[in-house]
Amino acid sequence: MAGEWPARGRWRLAGRGMVRVGRVWAPGAADLVRMVPAAGPTLAAVVAARARRQPDHPVWIDDGGTLSAGELWQMVGAARHLVAGRTVVVHTADQRRVVVTALAALAAGAQPVMVPVRAGRAALEAARRRYPDAGIVTDADADADADADADGGAAALGRGGRRRGGTLVFATSGTTGPARSIALATGIGPAAQLLGTLGVFPPLRRPLVASAAAIDHGHGFGLLAATLVLGGTFVALPSGPAEAAALLADVGRPVDLLSGVPRQLADLAQLPPGAWKGLPVRRVLSGSDRLDAATAAAVAIALTPELYNAYGATETGTICVATPRDLAEAPGTVGRPVTGVRVRVIDEAGAPVPVGREGRLEIRSPLSRGRAFTGDRGRIDRQGRVHVIGRADGAVVTGGETVDPGVLHRALLATPGAVAAEVTLAPDGRFGARLVAAVTVAPGSGPVDVPGWRRQLRCDLGPALTPREIHVRQAGHQPG
Repeated sequence: MAGEWPARGRWRLAGRGMVRVGRVWAPGAADLVRMVPAAGPTLAAVVAARARRQPDHPVWIDDGGTLSAGELWQMVGAARHLVAGRTVVVHTADQRRVVVTALAALAAGAQPVMVPVRAGRAALEAARRRYPDAGIVTDADADADADADADGGAAALGRGGRRRGGTLVFATSGTTGPARSIALATGIGPAAQLLGTLGVFPPLRRPLVASAAAIDHGHGFGLLAATLVLGGTFVALPSGPAEAAALLADVGRPVDLLSGVPRQLADLAQLPPGAWKGLPVRRVLSGSDRLDAATAAAVAIALTPELYNAYGATETGTICVATPRDLAEAPGTVGRPVTGVRVRVIDEAGAPVPVGREGRLEIRSPLSRGRAFTGDRGRIDRQGRVHVIGRADGAVVTGGETVDPGVLHRALLATPGAVAAEVTLAPDGRFGARLVAAVTVAPGSGPVDVPGWRRQLRCDLGPALTPREIHVRQAGHQPG
């Protein structure tokens, strides 16, 4: 098809990635092979091999301190007996705990199911229904787990389940439609997809990678995996931009790659100039939402002109990455597909459309086992670069999080006294778009505690699906 990025170009990227990973692991290849029987052919084996070869090398930094490879692997080993042979639902704001539990589950041949805390209580309940025999790791049991012995800890996680083979699952919350779990494939194809993604960037050997994106999302976890594979150090940034800059200043070395959603990057770029003094940021990677021209310009001025723009989905992993050259030639593009990923534009009947014409993006990747993802609209230009126009399934992206307004609409109607509800979108300079709700209540319902209503929605559905404003009127009342 004209305009398609040739397969040889994609595999050339994978070759570059393979060479870069090979240079890192050539001296320790024997250690990596030796640890596969103990931790499986998973990311846990990479951590185990680094702990064996370089136990004092820092691999994780957060506002709680630094973990060396040896310390991280020791924590993984301590948690491993709690999760062996079980499906484990991970729903905690403690990013360090997310990583340790996920790696322990992978090493034990269990199945970690990542449920973002920001998705709210409904996400956790959906995962409980989907995995009734799973162990649950939440903030509520953090103190209990710290003091539990082997038997008590296993009981806290829940009994039952079966060995799952170390598959990593990202669970949607129900905010993007019916709650479902997405098991990402393993094997040669997904490995080539990761290598192809790494091949887009200049050589990154033992890099310092800082991420504002949470680990329980595909964006953050994918960055962590790439950092560990490249022998680097991962910095999990706190949510506040000033606190994030202060943590990086404490690290005291140049940041090879700084990543986040456009909203987070815009907040970091708006810090006073002194916040970045003496703190070189070599590259910035934007993802999970559309990168607008204003944010790109602010990042180039405040942080670095070497800006990359990634496009991916939970269902598919990384689909495309735009380089600084791509963005200079075609602002807003998400670049060309990485190794193993196929993208084409189709019409509503499923037929391919001409080059340059907008339609529904049909995406197939090794991580999705070749299943088609068609949630976005866009086009492909004559150079094979993909341009994402917006969602094709009625969902909305606000602040980098994809939400379904229909879920909010149903939640509003389920509230006692509500007889009608309407959810609309309003432009927002920081989040791109925000939800606004208008609710009609039955006569005689009495006053509505709107702040309390918003707090309950935030708890149940998460902050992204909580409307900034809720306008309430009684049935039969004519405004004016």
